[in-house]
Amino acid sequence: MKNLGYVFVTIGTAIFTAVCIYFSTVVISNRAQKTYTQIMFDISDPYTEDKVKQYLKDLRVKYPEVALAQMKLESANGTSSMFRENNNLFGMKLPKKRPTTALGEKNNHSFYSHWRQSVIDYAMWQAFVMDPENIDTEGDWIGYLDKMYSEDGSYGRKITTIRKTIKSEE
Repeated sequence: MKNLGYVFVTIGTAIFTAVCIYFSTVVISNRAQKTYTQIMFDISDPYTEDKVKQYLKDLRVKYPEVALAQMKLESANGTSSMFRENNNLFGMKLPKKRPTTALGEKNNHSFYSHWRQSVIDYAMWQAFVMDPENIDTEGDWIGYLDKMYSEDGSYGRKITTIRKTIKSEE
């Protein structure tokens, strides 16, 4: 019986190693032809609001309805030139102090190869800035956004108004 367990572990390790080698070979050989995000996502996966909503929940973004309200405001419901040219749903700027999925900066904002990268970047930004000791409620988060996310003094009010329409749709 001991030998049988050893055989399974050895076979499992060999399969895992083979998969890792294959994956790294594919990534390395395709690096010149494709970006990492094209390997991660089907780049033909079209944007829809429902997909964004689900992806925010899948990524466990805190207060996903507020994030959806921001997306609606910042991207004009996915119709703005910022979204069309940069795949940027949240008006994100290129960060200087945190990891990002942005490929660079275009039109003074982050640009992404796919809209899902924008959602991941938002989740990363939120995790980076959110102080759990100071943000206990959705209202606290909107208050933070009002002060820190935009220069517009009415940002929190706009987000709250949009958020109420999202709530009524649920």
